[in-house]
Amino acid sequence: MREIVFTHSGNLGDILFSLHFIKDYSEWKGADRALMLLTYGKPAVYCERHPDGDVQMSERSAKFIMPFLRESGLFTDVQAAEWAKVEQIRSQIDGCVDLDEFRQKRISFYGGDNRLWFYALSSHHFRRDLSENLFEGKFEGDGRAAGKVLVTCTERVNNYYVPISYCLSEHRDGIAFIGLDSEHRRLESLAGYPIPRIEVADMADAARLMKGAKGVIGNQGGLWSLAEMLKVPRLLLAPEYMKVGGALTYGPCVVH
Repeated sequence: MREIVFTHSGNLGDILFSLHFIKDYSEWKGADRALMLLTYGKPAVYCERHPDGDVQMSERSAKFIMPFLRESGLFTDVQAAEWAKVEQIRSQIDGCVDLDEFRQKRISFYGGDNRLWFYALSSHHFRRDLSENLFEGKFEGDGRAAGKVLVTCTERVNNYYVPISYCLSEHRDGIAFIGLDSEHRRLESLAGYPIPRIEVADMADAARLMKGAKGVIGNQGGLWSLAEMLKVPRLLLAPEYMKVGGALTYGPCVVH
């Protein structure tokens, strides 16, 4: 029996965008088992405002995404541990795939498809269709957001040419917010009117909410990355310089 252990320290969007590579790599190696070991508490390598502060992924975020990864069908097991402990474990495992290594590669993070970053970790030539929906038939939608467009709005990588509050102004009765409480308060302050919020227990719960909604609009972040991977109707507002998640660039907006 061949087992592959993947380690990843986040953030949430990067974990989601590594899943095509993980599936490809596991199939190429003929793995019978694939274990994902999430690493929390590793010092961040970026200085932008991020919900997890000065670490790439907090323990809270690791627990948030674990149910989704377990239900994804890509792994036989998903666990999480503190950074120093994972470093010790990795040194004892032959052939462990450290997905963090893409950060040491000479890759431009301001262009192209985020999912391609991880393919730089292998010399093998893969032919994966990155538009493939890995979760077809999974995460059945519920009715909590039926007829609603879900809004996610982080404090990072905002599009100041087309503010999200402007995009929502004529549709305020048909939207609901999904995300952190601090992000919700910020969006309501920008919009100038109350916006209902739907809370989710974890990312698997968020996936079911999105699958039952009319669509998702927002800027780049973990929850919009989830919408991209689920292939639900979605619209991404991103800076003009940024081509994210396989989206097409039209001036200052990135849309699907």
